Amino acid sequence: MWRWLVIAAILYAGGHPGLEAYRPIAFDRSLREFHRDVNRVAADTTRAFLMFDQVRSLHSLSTLGAQFQAMLSRH
Repeated sequence: MWRWLVIAAILYAGGHPGLEAYRPIAFDRSLREFHRDVNRVAADTTRAFLMFDQVRSLHSLSTLGAQFQAMLSRH
């Protein structure tokens, strides 16, 4: 498993725009696209976690509001 992780890291690093002059022409497009796709997945994952956190906080807020209303209706 570690070998695949190292291979993926090397491919990702090889697609960096700063290494464009050192990449073989045959691998240029595929490495650039792999680098871009990994960055896009990372950004989408971050956005998804932020959305889940917002939904969780809204849910806990609505639960707190319901508890507060129940407490007020008792008195």
